[in-house]
Amino acid sequence: MSRPESSPGSPSPVEVVTKKTGGKERFATVQTLIPGVSLRTEPGAEVDILKLQKTIEELASLAKGYAERKFQIDKLTSQQKGPDEEIKTLAETHEGLRGVQSEEDNFVLSIFPSDSVTYNEALLEKSMGIAYSSVVHKDLVVSISVPLGFQTEKGPIEDKLLRQVLTQALIDLGLKESDLSKIMTVDVDQRVDKQTLEKMIKEGKVKLRKGTKQIDRTWAIKVVPLRKPPES
Repeated sequence: MSRPESSPGSPSPVEVVTKKTGGKERFATVQTLIPGVSLRTEPGAEVDILKLQKTIEELASLAKGYAERKFQIDKLTSQQKGPDEEIKTLAETHEGLRGVQSEEDNFVLSIFPSDSVTYNEALLEKSMGIAYSSVVHKDLVVSISVPLGFQTEKGPIEDKLLRQVLTQALIDLGLKESDLSKIMTVDVDQRVDKQTLEKMIKEGKVKLRKGTKQIDRTWAIKVVPLRKPPES
């Protein structure tokens, strides 16, 4: 971009207009020597248009290409939504279908599922009986938010006793019992040894009750060139 000659009646290159963006962030618009191109700066920042002319030209050129590509990407991303859902639906409705490749068009498109497995704790325990503890492990997760300055040396124990100890400790620190539910949570996380469980199911040692195992499946699409371009 070449530097144009200033003409009578053209706005001053150092004219600053302060605006709000979304009602939150403020910025200043500083006109440059390039027609139609302005800089955005922090309000009050001093900008020497003449000294920064080369920088402004470089930024404007880079930004133009960046914006053009971004608009193209956004448009193409929007256009992909329909075909994306249709391809995934085909894979879901045709068992074993995992993609397609084309020699002529030089691409490989793969469709693959990702399963998230969860177990109903009560049904799993009833299904497994005494074997339950061999594949299911539990972590006690405690989260406490205490006002800055409050300290205690009483440590956690576990489960109900832990809740009682922590509750009493926080009350002793001066917190109201009615407020504890707002600042303290005690949860139990269940971890299932899926590999051992599946092995026991295959061996006939365990039969899961209906509704014990829930599988949520999502699909992903990956496209790569079938042939790599020759190295130059």
